[in-house]
Amino acid sequence: MFDRMRSLALKLKTAGPAAETRRSDRRQAEILAGCSRVIAEHGYGRASIRRIAAEMGMSISALYYWFSSKEELLFAIQYHAFRELVDGLEKKLAAATEPEQKLRILVGNHLEYFLNRLDALTICSHETNTLKGKAWERVWEVRRRYYNIALGIVREIQAGHKTPALQASLATLNLFGMLNWVHMWFNPKKDRSHRQLAQEISDLFLHGISGAARTGGAPS
Repeated sequence: MFDRMRSLALKLKTAGPAAETRRSDRRQAEILAGCSRVIAEHGYGRASIRRIAAEMGMSISALYYWFSSKEELLFAIQYHAFRELVDGLEKKLAAATEPEQKLRILVGNHLEYFLNRLDALTICSHETNTLKGKAWERVWEVRRRYYNIALGIVREIQAGHKTPALQASLATLNLFGMLNWVHMWFNPKKDRSHRQLAQEISDLFLHGISGAARTGGAPS
């Protein structure tokens, strides 16, 4: 089981240049998006492989061609989401120098990614501990990497201001609380764009509800 997870993680991490590989990657991404929709709607426990395949218009054997089990599917959804999220963030942070700029980039990247993938966000928020063993460890490695990036940014911000002795770890977890639970209320048809929302959340985190000393713009 772990060997298959490791092989799948490698496949999700590295995409070859060949046209056939790109088609396969696109198809896998489409299947992950469809599976995410079904699992987010029904919950992991009630979303059987049979139900997932039926609602996606696939045969069970076709779904098993891609994933050998429902656990492997859940692993793929979470690992793929966090790998893309963190890889994209690190590229955007490469040219950033100011701590508050880095914070706004992180918030903007998180919302841009997940507000276009609300089903994946729902699963990543609600099914964090559903995975077990090595599958959980592989996802946790990426999640921990993401947390450490955010924690480092928060510590940089604190170092540049004479702020009270707040725990950087607590502040970081509260930031992720704001970001990860937008799926509970965000409506893409009615609510503000991810850029506007990112600016407001960044301002709230940096300057509090009073909104004093707002200097940052919307993240790119």
